[in-house]
Amino acid sequence: MTRKGKFFINFSPAVSNKAAKAIRDTFRSWKLPQRSDKAIDDLSRMFNPIIRGWNQYYGRYYHSALYPTNARTGPRFGPVGQEEIQEAASTSA
Repeated sequence: MTRKGKFFINFSPAVSNKAAKAIRDTFRSWKLPQRSDKAIDDLSRMFNPIIRGWNQYYGRYYHSALYPTNARTGPRFGPVGQEEIQEAASTSA
């Protein structure tokens, strides 16, 4: 029901703008460019559970709503692994 008491048919359960901003802020707070002392495998072990959890929770019903946020955090609906990072590095070089 709407606030005015009318029924509606369409509803898209998606990540809210506030939640997407919180994800991006959290990702920025990790300061990945300053973690050059860590190996790629260590970074993926540290952050994959968090990213995977976001994708499972917010992407359960409306995957495409996470595409803009996932563009900043890694491959869509999958862990950030060494292969993906090396592939991205080789295509940008």
